[in-house]
Amino acid sequence: MTDATTLYSWKICSPDQPDAESIGTLADLEQYLDQSDLEGAHPSRKIIARTLSMQLDGQGYFKSSADPESRWTLTWLELASSAPAWRGSRR
Repeated sequence: MTDATTLYSWKICSPDQPDAESIGTLADLEQYLDQSDLEGAHPSRKIIARTLSMQLDGQGYFKSSADPESRWTLTWLELASSAPAWRGSRR
């Protein structure tokens, strides 16, 4: 996955639950999904890996394959990382 210090703002929308929003690492999101009762949220590691692989410009989106009455979505936005910036010379 990514550096453990990369922060994301994420939101989960489900038709049968209040929206859930938070800021944290992907490990925090994984823990939230594992503890949730969202249909199809387990195993969360696979959901996060798939969403991360499809991420574009720091934005991720996942739509569950649950029944339409229970279908939920996850969106995230990469906020910041404490990874050192590349310090190459500009030409």
